[in-house]
Amino acid sequence: MNNVQNRRKGPFLGIIKRMGPLHDFQTDDPRLQPICDKVLAGERLNVDDALTLYRSGDILAVGWMANAVRERMHGDKTYFNVNRHINPTNVCVAACRLCAFGRKKDAPGAYTMALEEAFETAASGYSEAVTEFHIVGGLHPDLPFQYFLDLCSGLKQRFPQVHLKAFTMVEVAYLSRRAKLSIRETLEQLKASGVDSLPGGGAEIFADRVRHIICDHKIDGDQWLETAKLAHQIGLKSNATMLYGHVENDEDRVDHLLKLRALQDETGGFQTFIPLAFHPDNTPLQHLPKTTGMLDIKQIGVSRLVLDNFPHIKSYWQMMTAKIAQISLRFGADDMDGTVIEEKIYHDAGATTPQGMRREELERLIRAAGRVPIERDTLYRPVTRTDRGVSAAGSFSFSVALRSPSAGVRHRVPQKQIDPRLVTAPVPLQPIEDVSVQSNRNGFLWRAVELANLRPAPVQDEGDIRKINVLVFHGGDGGDVSSLLLV
Repeated sequence: MNNVQNRRKGPFLGIIKRMGPLHDFQTDDPRLQPICDKVLAGERLNVDDALTLYRSGDILAVGWMANAVRERMHGDKTYFNVNRHINPTNVCVAACRLCAFGRKKDAPGAYTMALEEAFETAASGYSEAVTEFHIVGGLHPDLPFQYFLDLCSGLKQRFPQVHLKAFTMVEVAYLSRRAKLSIRETLEQLKASGVDSLPGGGAEIFADRVRHIICDHKIDGDQWLETAKLAHQIGLKSNATMLYGHVENDEDRVDHLLKLRALQDETGGFQTFIPLAFHPDNTPLQHLPKTTGMLDIKQIGVSRLVLDNFPHIKSYWQMMTAKIAQISLRFGADDMDGTVIEEKIYHDAGATTPQGMRREELERLIRAAGRVPIERDTLYRPVTRTDRGVSAAGSFSFSVALRSPSAGVRHRVPQKQIDPRLVTAPVPLQPIEDVSVQSNRNGFLWRAVELANLRPAPVQDEGDIRKINVLVFHGGDGGDVSSLLLV
């Protein structure tokens, strides 16, 4: 391999480290050999390298390199989560040519959920298995900022253990203008209301030439990046996306990837990169052809090779199809997204994939690709499922039987120490004692009922028992561990 092991490592501090020996690299494209040498030596790829990868016809060689990086970082692990999509409105002031989801408010098919309707929608696809609500929608001309704050706080009150991944950079920037707040202030209020992280949508392609054609009503690429930067600065992680397969060219794609990589160098706030295949059906761009399988696979591979500082590359099965997403697990992807439940945006644009997938089916697809399925939460902590409930790595949770709040049946809870960021209670209950502790540690508002000194009471009516999980909270001042019941 041309003395690969003697090649000096590049100056960047990325995730990719020097790799050990692999089986021989083979290619019919001699331009790929020096790129492979750089990849194996842990050197950062440049603009010319990225363009060469896009323009090479040797997809297997590109995939070999991307898979080598993927396995160096994650081995055979492939991540997925159990999530539910909530799209509170499709009413949108923008008229993006790429979109089949948005409607004007008086157009047929336009809808806006009342808050209670949104809560019912969340509950309709909810079980203890769900760890994430993915919330995005249109840019509504009339809904006040308070609607979105109440939406998030209401969901947190009803489903305190579920991670809220809510509002794209485009939505945040729009809400800031509607509320006459700075973007930072808007993000801070959203975080206080319960938003835990941001999705990566709305990035499309950063190049001005392309945005003027496909989404000229949205913020520009620099504003998207600045909004993401501000989110990362206040402790909100986010994803990042790229919409490909429309009017962009290879240079536009490389420019997009390199701008994301530069911001990740600065903030480290991106968790996952998600290439999104453009679906032209039912859009003003429906004359364009759909992406090919070759482009879908190559986009995954190039993304893994160029974005050396992104922990994860996701193959979004809703847009790529489950079969292409499965193959991509050998071409650089380490995440297949989740169970989703009722995806609307891409199905309005003609996606023919199911609107949801069972966890068992995701695991089957991953295993059939020779990978090991790892269920995760939004922050990529492994999720453990037992008869007693669901918890993320590092948490300690258990169930306790309670009768209806008025009955007052209580159980003493053993004291254990836990990371208080991990919430495990699946259902809200009325307090059975006075609220005794409040903390806003790590940006989360905790309401809890002190259970110390309570003795177990006999249970007489099994039909009136509800099970919840108990979280044990360690005081932020370094004091004693207290046993608390989330309500």
